[in-house]
Amino acid sequence: MTVHRKALEYLAAGSHEVWQLDHESGEIFVQTNAGIRLLRGEAALETPLLPGFSATVSALLAGFSTTHAFLLRQGTGRRGVGGYGVRY
Repeated sequence: MTVHRKALEYLAAGSHEVWQLDHESGEIFVQTNAGIRLLRGEAALETPLLPGFSATVSALLAGFSTTHAFLLRQGTGRRGVGGYGVRY
């Protein structure tokens, strides 16, 4: 199964965003039900699900040596946003 299809499964299950951090290519893909955004280099990764959060692609990828995916889901309780990490 491709990462794209797996991301679609996560979105169908209620996640609002899926971030795929690809260390090898230096890219981050942000997938939502509305589509996919591709970010590179000094582009800022920001999301309304994490108000005030902003990090450049290069800064985020500096901490990873393999490809990872992160899922963001809007919470309804005190926690607000839930996140999960998946390593590929």
